[in-house]
Amino acid sequence: MKDYDIKYIFIRHGKLDLPYKSHSEMPLSVLAEIASGRMNPSIDINFLNERLLKLEPFLKNVDKIVTSSFKRCIETGQSIADFLEQKKKINYIAEDDLKEVFFDIEKIVQDLDHIPNLPELNSLVFQAICGLREGSESSQSVINRVNGTLKKYGTDDKVVLIVTHSFLLEIMEMYINNKHIQNFNGSYEELLKSPKISYLSGFTTDKNLNIIDFIGI
Repeated sequence: MKDYDIKYIFIRHGKLDLPYKSHSEMPLSVLAEIASGRMNPSIDINFLNERLLKLEPFLKNVDKIVTSSFKRCIETGQSIADFLEQKKKINYIAEDDLKEVFFDIEKIVQDLDHIPNLPELNSLVFQAICGLREGSESSQSVINRVNGTLKKYGTDDKVVLIVTHSFLLEIMEMYINNKHIQNFNGSYEELLKSPKISYLSGFTTDKNLNIIDFIGI
């Protein structure tokens, strides 16, 4: 890891404080409630504390933290700030433009005659994100709002930690890997190539959004 190159650190929020080990164990109704924002759970603080020491090598140079305005991201950012402030003061901000991709699971699966498992559901959401079915914000909309946030908080030489959500991170990873393509706004095939990002995992980039390292993927 080349510390001097890192400008942005993108990570997913901590594990949800719900009686499920992962999203794969959640009923479709619970997934729909979380996706819509009607359910806005806290994080499992014990899980986060166990991961912080492993994350420290990536976080040690962070100067500011910008998170999604969802509770799970705010709590993750606050906990990381508290951990880092043992050594230095950290600026902390919550931004609506880092919220998870907006999608309506009920609309996305309405034409199915079965309940999809999580891998199938993820593929269906990717299709909606890329305009192949209804029910989701577009990848271009997500890219635009994230890039707007990066421009807002990336004007100095400080290292910025971005705490956000899995689908948003996967879209950004797809975009970064294809940003040399003029007017690229995403495709289903490219989105499928993005690695699934687990809790408190992600990637680091330089100021030009070139990926340097992956974190826990």
